[in-house]
Amino acid sequence: EDAALARIASRIRYGSLVGCAPSSNGTLTYTDNAAPWFDMSLISRLGRQEADRLKSENTRSWQDMLFRMAGLAFNGEEYWIDRPRGMPSPEPDLVGLETRAGPRWPAKRWPGFDHLEKQLRNDGCHVHRFSQRPTLEAHLRQVARCAAVVTGDSLTMHLALALQKPTIAIFTCTSPNEIYSYGRLKKIVSPLWKRYFYTTENTAAPGAAVAWDEVHRAVRDSLEGRS
Repeated sequence: EDAALARIASRIRYGSLVGCAPSSNGTLTYTDNAAPWFDMSLISRLGRQEADRLKSENTRSWQDMLFRMAGLAFNGEEYWIDRPRGMPSPEPDLVGLETRAGPRWPAKRWPGFDHLEKQLRNDGCHVHRFSQRPTLEAHLRQVARCAAVVTGDSLTMHLALALQKPTIAIFTCTSPNEIYSYGRLKKIVSPLWKRYFYTTENTAAPGAAVAWDEVHRAVRDSLEGRS
């Protein structure tokens, strides 16, 4: 949904275009074959209210939708990621905690990480809180060290899934249905997620509705190989 990228794409010689494109009046639009995805977006032709309704009710993963946009069927294909050489091996009982969220959706932050970390340490687990790194590769190496990862709906979640880590993801204000689990993602969904759907408000309310002991049980089950 980037106007500059859409202009570049429209100027390239192609057989068919899928996705965003500049309209004749200079605004950003999208191709009909991409409508199932972009009808739910900020540039939806249907308006913001209908876009939000469609997105909150959508049950298809983003992988399934992107594959269909390209005329393909999604059959659980894994993330295609370039793994740098010398990636660290997982450290037993090391749990990675992604406590951060970007400024656009601060409600993604979950306020229970301090309680969770304390209990995990009492269990004898080692805990690593992710922090800013200078490159994506450096962050990927942080994730690779972990035996399991607890996160919100974030880049770290996608990297953990790409590295085939047991992952616990807490959904507070974004759609859990759009994320394909690959049989290793445990989704913990706030009962308030639809009330705060894609809110830009800096509120802890949807995260506070998720009990830390529920997340703790999910982490222990993942470390012990239980689904």
